[in-house]
Amino acid sequence: MIINNFLRRATKTQAFTLIELLVVLAIIVILSALLLPALARARDKGIRTHCLNNLRQMGIALEMYVEDDHYYPGHYIAKTPIESSQIVWPGRLLPFTSNHRGVFFCPAAPKAAAWTTTTNAGGEFPFNLTGTSTFSYGYNDWGGCKMDTKPYVGLGAQVNLQGEVVPSTVKVPSDMIVLTDSNCDGQWDTATTPLTTSTNQNPGDRHSDGSNILFCDGHTEFLKLVRLMEATAAMRVRWNRDHKPHPEN
Repeated sequence: MIINNFLRRATKTQAFTLIELLVVLAIIVILSALLLPALARARDKGIRTHCLNNLRQMGIALEMYVEDDHYYPGHYIAKTPIESSQIVWPGRLLPFTSNHRGVFFCPAAPKAAAWTTTTNAGGEFPFNLTGTSTFSYGYNDWGGCKMDTKPYVGLGAQVNLQGEVVPSTVKVPSDMIVLTDSNCDGQWDTATTPLTTSTNQNPGDRHSDGSNILFCDGHTEFLKLVRLMEATAAMRVRWNRDHKPHPEN
């Protein structure tokens, strides 16, 4: 009896009232509402920074490749059907990243965009990517002009038909786009263009509605997709190695 009375008194003394519980729950809900968006933004910023670091490493690899071979890597070796064309720029840069394939995968991209030795059956690694591969980053091959425009003003598309681009033709390296995030739809993810007529090759917007970008001089930037896709002269020249807007396209 004595023990039971003691337990009842202890329980009564230590218990919360319903109002106190509701107040505590309300405080937790308010704090969660305040903190969760901030935590999500911090996580997104960390992922974006990781992606930018990938691009910086690819920029170093690109610089070493250009120094060794005296031209930009180009995009693909054209085959028939065109979707089976062999993508070359990642394979050409890979040795200059210490063969680290993770550099070519954005952590915000779907897992299917990871580059593996068996990504496609259409070629031998590291040239096993095709026009239907899901991939994280796109190469500025045609520039801000329509495909098959002659001369094209990007950094090299069909290397077996058009040849590679030499660095001296890039008029303003610090303002010439090399790579952007791709939209990871499995349709020429390895290429990037601002043209609305080639929407399957437009840059991706998975980083807060924007894309990370690598330029020919090795520096990186982040731009909102609406800005990156602008048809203004100031934006369009950044896609073209002659640093002209080419409004006719």
